[in-house]
Amino acid sequence: VLADEATWRTVELTGTWVWQSQVLVRKQSLESNSGLWVVTPLLLSDGTIAMVNRGWTPAANSATESPVIAKLPTGVIEVLGRVRAVAPRTKSAPTDLPAGQVDRIIPLEIYPSDATISSSYVEMTASRPESRSVEIRELPAPEVTEGNHRSYAIQWTFFEFLTVVGWLVLVRNEVIERRKKINLAE
Repeated sequence: VLADEATWRTVELTGTWVWQSQVLVRKQSLESNSGLWVVTPLLLSDGTIAMVNRGWTPAANSATESPVIAKLPTGVIEVLGRVRAVAPRTKSAPTDLPAGQVDRIIPLEIYPSDATISSSYVEMTASRPESRSVEIRELPAPEVTEGNHRSYAIQWTFFEFLTVVGWLVLVRNEVIERRKKINLAE
């Protein structure tokens, strides 16, 4: 099982491509364009198999066709990439996909073996020799920003302030109303 701290960590792998088991992962968009991820198993020097997402490629002209992917270099490859966790499958895999296509990265479905690393895969950022052809684009790194957290914190602080002020106004109005009733009763 992959520890949360390992996700997005950079790793370096050395091995040989198992190009016969390469798959395309459907329904992956990049910059609002529809396409597929190119996932290729890598046989590591210790005998384990790691899934490597080599990048994104545009979809073919129809949903039943697969784009043509250039041949991979042979021999020993060094891959640099980011570790990603594999989300467990919650429903059964589709059975009507074209040959060589899958709906998501599930390592044991792509390369069923006891040697397959099943809890994670690697998003390739570089390789030596180059293993990304012209038609495959690198996946963008995650954005590391503070996001909306600061503005939300300011909003909630303002709401808290308004709540206290509103409560004080209500108490003040209640006190004034009671004084008026007491003065009228006298």
